[in-house]
Amino acid sequence: MPTSEQDFLAAMDRHFPNQAEGVLLGRGDDCAVLQAEERFCISTDLFVENIHFRRCYFTPADIGHKALAAAASDLAAMGAAPAGFALSLVLPPDGPDGVDDVFLDGMLAGMAALSKRLGLPLVGGDLSRGPALILDIVVLGRAASLEDWLVPRGRADVGDTIMLTGEIGLARAGLLALEESGRAAIERWPEATAAHLRPRPRIPEGSLFRDMRGTRSLMDVSDGLARDIPRLIGLKSGLGVELCLFEHMLHPEVREFFTLRGDDPLEQAVLGGEDYALVAVVRPEDEDEFRLTSSRIIGHVSAHPGLRLNGRPFAAQGFDHFARGEAPRPEAARPAAQPAAQPEDGNATLAILGYVRSSLTDRDSAPKSGDEGAPEAWLELDAAYAPALLGLEVGSRILVLTWLHQGDRSTLQCHPRADRARPLRGVFATRSPDRPNPLGLHEVTLLEIAEPARLRVFPLEAIDGTPVVDVKKVG
Repeated sequence: MPTSEQDFLAAMDRHFPNQAEGVLLGRGDDCAVLQAEERFCISTDLFVENIHFRRCYFTPADIGHKALAAAASDLAAMGAAPAGFALSLVLPPDGPDGVDDVFLDGMLAGMAALSKRLGLPLVGGDLSRGPALILDIVVLGRAASLEDWLVPRGRADVGDTIMLTGEIGLARAGLLALEESGRAAIERWPEATAAHLRPRPRIPEGSLFRDMRGTRSLMDVSDGLARDIPRLIGLKSGLGVELCLFEHMLHPEVREFFTLRGDDPLEQAVLGGEDYALVAVVRPEDEDEFRLTSSRIIGHVSAHPGLRLNGRPFAAQGFDHFARGEAPRPEAARPAAQPAAQPEDGNATLAILGYVRSSLTDRDSAPKSGDEGAPEAWLELDAAYAPALLGLEVGSRILVLTWLHQGDRSTLQCHPRADRARPLRGVFATRSPDRPNPLGLHEVTLLEIAEPARLRVFPLEAIDGTPVVDVKKVG
């Protein structure tokens, strides 16, 4: 480990030049000074040991490369040209988990090599000691000219085309392979492990999307399509996405790796994470222009909220830092099994018919008393259950039985509609998301029936993604 800050600055100077186009004053003063006649964008990215990487299979150069690549990918997602970056480092103290001069030199060398390829100069940063190795990178990007605009999220219309540049699921396969076998996995799965250890920021492709008149929105896939696409089209837009993906569209290593594990390659690819592919919303009348690029069509924007994969609701979600407290291990990275109620005698289960698509995204956003404030919602059911819906009519009152997988189970009793004058009737009598265990019964009005098995209902006090167990007509 450097014995002084000056040692660290000397290491920086060995790897990173202090002059670059557009940098009027580089490292060494209180602030760097960059030429700023055009629009600038800024993004920051943390890279934390045992959250984003493990030293047992990341080399020092891998760590430096990926930390910068992940941050620079945000520039690609805006269609921005690289302008500069700042690096703040937290280095662990001396000891078995410390960082010596050889390690630091290798890490900076990996970062500097990518910095040079991207034309992204280091303009400043900071250094401190702490409990773990942490890299905090701030990247700056600019539009190509004053006339150019950067490409934000949240600009989508029904019928727009969804296009993808790059692979999905490849880095996920690499992560799991490395977790299971360490660096020995590199020989068996070379492209998957490279996708995880040394991702490529798609800055040229981002500029290409920016320059095409039909691009409405753009982002990079860092947490997986399942979590990132709702962010792309706008969480509060009320729109959804119909994905059309087939196994032949996936990288061969993705297909083979997940098939050998007994997993669904398509599901794992959509869950994905850290592929840093670019996904764009484009106007359908301009999609032929995009076909000339390396992009491919993977779906379209729908009027119905939620995500569907090949006609079926897709309820699983990608990576969330606050849902997991550490880097995902193989067993933790597998998607949770579909909820099922298992009686003590073990002779039966409750099948999941489909899922709720609602504007309620968490328990805190859901009303707590009866119909008050409860929204319309869609029941997106598996098409195989369509025959069971015969006889339902628009305007009918129907009962919906749901699996309350996100319910607060600390509540052991409840009164219907929060009316304490009514007798206690347990889970089946209230639609509050705060309920004991795990089933809820909702009486709603059927507003619309869409093919093959989609029902619009009101009011439904259930969180988006809640599994549906049964639907029955009242009376």
